[in-house]
Amino acid sequence: MARKNKIEDILVEEVHFPNLAQGKDPQGKPIEVKGGLPGQKIRVQVTRNRPEIKKAKFLEVLEPAPYEGPSPCPHSPVCGGCAYQTLSYQQESAYKKDLLDKLLAPYLGPQGIPYTPSPQEGAYRNKMEYTFGDEFKGGPLALGLHRKARFYELVNTPHCLLVHEDFNRLREAVRSYFEETGVPAYHRARHEGTLRHLVIRKSRATGQILLNLVTRTTDLDLNPLVDLLLALDLEGDLVSIYHTENDGVADIVQADALHLLYGQEAIQEELLGLKFSIGPFSFFQPNPFTAEIIYQKARDLAGQEKGLVFDLYSGTGTIGQILAQEAQKVIGIELVEEAVDQARKTAQLNGLKNVHFLAGDVLQVLDQVEEKPNLVVLDPPRTGVHPKAIQKILDLAPKRILYISCNPKTLAQDMEAFLASHYQLSHLEAIDQFPRTVHLECVALLSRK
Repeated sequence: MARKNKIEDILVEEVHFPNLAQGKDPQGKPIEVKGGLPGQKIRVQVTRNRPEIKKAKFLEVLEPAPYEGPSPCPHSPVCGGCAYQTLSYQQESAYKKDLLDKLLAPYLGPQGIPYTPSPQEGAYRNKMEYTFGDEFKGGPLALGLHRKARFYELVNTPHCLLVHEDFNRLREAVRSYFEETGVPAYHRARHEGTLRHLVIRKSRATGQILLNLVTRTTDLDLNPLVDLLLALDLEGDLVSIYHTENDGVADIVQADALHLLYGQEAIQEELLGLKFSIGPFSFFQPNPFTAEIIYQKARDLAGQEKGLVFDLYSGTGTIGQILAQEAQKVIGIELVEEAVDQARKTAQLNGLKNVHFLAGDVLQVLDQVEEKPNLVVLDPPRTGVHPKAIQKILDLAPKRILYISCNPKTLAQDMEAFLASHYQLSHLEAIDQFPRTVHLECVALLSRK
């Protein structure tokens, strides 16, 4: 039996959605690893040796697949942010559709899933979350994305192709400032240091930019940094600069304290004729080019719903407000209070008096609402809908359920519960919300039999 941590070189024979690759060791035993394209020869490290299969960690590509080309991104060999920079976007779209067809085969016809590529494949992201750390152990300060297969090492990304050039200028300005001033990055294993994350958001419609620096609780004087950022030559307009203090041990962006250092509380975005306020912790679709497609699909599938709509996991209330233009009433439920505050403000800005947003966990807030909806809209996080929340939705017995998912695997799992309880699948399609990555967005409509 091969030992754990052994290095193996394998040929990727097949891949399952989203990026679970399989090959064989020299004795013919299957090896499963996250990462890799069919036809690539890759190096992996065995992490678990089960009797029927080995589990492994991806290390590097030794030989590209015959259909791959040169990457336009200088960071792609080491950066963990992208997966398909060596494919044309047409190749990527065909490949992702094929993976999705196999995953969702029980629900699809002979042509597979209807698939809409993103109208824009590069510089599409309106939000980027960077992490402070070391380029390598004991190395210089980095501010960027995680290195492939190395959680504690980061890649500086001065030429990232997923974002507008304003993101790259702001990221490098912040990194250089703290490198010169000698402020240390937070070490996630030892829980020492100061600098944690940098979050940048930009509105496609207005060009407004929001920047949020996340550190441990500190008495840093950030006024020189604010002056430096405001002096940058940007195409957009930097209108909000925040400082978030976070002393939690988890490697996530959260706020123990939030300070507005400069400007206005939120940036303004526009979609389908409506205005939306986006604050430092608001959920908003990361690709505004496909967001309009998704929300137009939601409006079309809702079919001018005139009754009561529940918008669960409502974020900044985007879908709820779009449907409120036709519905009698919309009730949105969202866990993040800051997002709920922004949703209420934008509903007032858009003159919508029939939409109401409640802050709290969907599982708990549903118990407090006595009304029964005609339509339930679900737009949950990647983990999907909690099984207990699914049961509460089934107890409401809505006529239709509109499920917008950023994780087709959890969508398939959740759909099984609905299909087993008096619902049938009326519509299912995919939209590429995340070009150059393994992720996809799906829209499904379930109707009560």
